[in-house]
Amino acid sequence: MWVQHSSDELPQGSEVWEYVPELVREESESLVHKTSGDSFENTDLESILADRGVGRLIVTGAQTDACIRSTLHGAVVRGYDATLVGDAHTTEDLSEYGAPTPDKVIAHTNLYWGLAEGARPHGRHRRDGRRDLRRLSPVRPRPASRSGSSSCPRTTIGPPRPWALPLP
Repeated sequence: MWVQHSSDELPQGSEVWEYVPELVREESESLVHKTSGDSFENTDLESILADRGVGRLIVTGAQTDACIRSTLHGAVVRGYDATLVGDAHTTEDLSEYGAPTPDKVIAHTNLYWGLAEGARPHGRHRRDGRRDLRRLSPVRPRPASRSGSSSCPRTTIGPPRPWALPLP
């Protein structure tokens, strides 16, 4: 599943709005158009996911400090089990405006969402509405005896995609 953002800076149909040539959407893959950071807001994403019985989302794409974070939060508050692929999201350099450099934005987002080495899963909810409150607590390093294991697997899905859904 693909999500594509448009705005005044990214007019729909313009060259800057198009995906990079390395990312090619197959005709069978759904495309959701959005105009806000949260991919769920004012889109049909949730109904598409419901029609397919999807409760777990694997999130990749851009822009880490805007659309990615907003969509992750949007997924969690709607009860989805959302996983961010730590090495498959990116952002632009806004450091001239006082923001951290992209590597720090990405590292912080990975830490917050529990994909940094030694961190435990954070902010994950089950689609059935039940929550694991331990997963909502601040990210803390794992005990030394568990540092090599992870209950939140790192997922490699090939080239970054705006949304990738698990196979049935």
